[in-house]
Amino acid sequence: MKKSILIITQKVDRNDPVLGFFHQWIIEFSKKIENVYVICLEKGEYDLPENVKVMSLGKEKGVSKIKYVLNFYKYIWKLKKKYKTVFVHMNQEYVLLGGIFWRLFGKKVLMWRNHPSGSLLTRISVLLSNKVYCTSKDSFTNKFKKTEIMPVGILLKDFGGDTKRNDKSILSLGRISPVKNIETIISGFNSILKVHKDAKLSVVGNPTKREIDEDYYRVLQTVSSGISPESIKFIPGVAPYKTAEIFKSHDLFINATDPGSFDKTILESMYLGTPSFVCQNIWEGTEFSYLSEYLYFNLKDAEDLAKKVNSFLSLSSEEKNKIRKDCFNFVKNHHSLGSLVDKVLKEI
Repeated sequence: MKKSILIITQKVDRNDPVLGFFHQWIIEFSKKIENVYVICLEKGEYDLPENVKVMSLGKEKGVSKIKYVLNFYKYIWKLKKKYKTVFVHMNQEYVLLGGIFWRLFGKKVLMWRNHPSGSLLTRISVLLSNKVYCTSKDSFTNKFKKTEIMPVGILLKDFGGDTKRNDKSILSLGRISPVKNIETIISGFNSILKVHKDAKLSVVGNPTKREIDEDYYRVLQTVSSGISPESIKFIPGVAPYKTAEIFKSHDLFINATDPGSFDKTILESMYLGTPSFVCQNIWEGTEFSYLSEYLYFNLKDAEDLAKKVNSFLSLSSEEKNKIRKDCFNFVKNHHSLGSLVDKVLKEI
């Protein structure tokens, strides 16, 4: 049998602002293995090689949850002779549904789960998996012996073009949700304006359709109402393949998510030369550990964030450029998509 893999993920849609990145992951897998079968909850627009077959559980058609489950079992049974390895991305539910079946039929189960919290169901999904992956040492799944810390998976390519980097421009980009602590960024920005009155903040992203996220988006707009519209702008999210120019046009990027979730945007920004201010020490144990002195701020501490950003904005061009270069090299050396795919495929 030719080498093949079954990948199970939430969504295959290159235009999705949050999950569209996985489209490129599938392409990278297809370059290194003969057959790639993908089961997703929902599919949208995609452009994948001929050796990739995508099967949807039907969310885009509005089918019931019972139909999702029936379709899932139909596909894993229909394909059972075509794959020996299953890679479940992000959703432990699929391991809970299919894990016993896969283990009985001698399939190797690889689960990717990167989140600071977990439950009994998470422990069961780990038990049913042969291997577990996460990117953060603070992830719930990192406590298990079968877990491996992975690169985040950034596509290393020349994005080309010269984009004017706007001085003192600050970016927040990603899903609008309470777990992102965007209110900390806005509060910190209010303090930054006291020192750098010409600073600008762009909040790029959309809330999900969940009521809690939509309510949070309205709260953020209320929180920012005291800041001049010339200084802060809320901008709708864009497809991942369109974000490069946004990152490159800003002076710095801020991500205030709790440790345990390692958002890809943190590293995408750094790869494009835009330093990422984060509340987790992602450089620890690497040759770039000094970057934490400039870019790490205390969790949910708006004043500490403002202090670090103000210091960075006051640096000379030479000092800023060294930090930009080292951010780029940190991603290149430790978090490439190619090395991520190689680590998964070594299990086949």
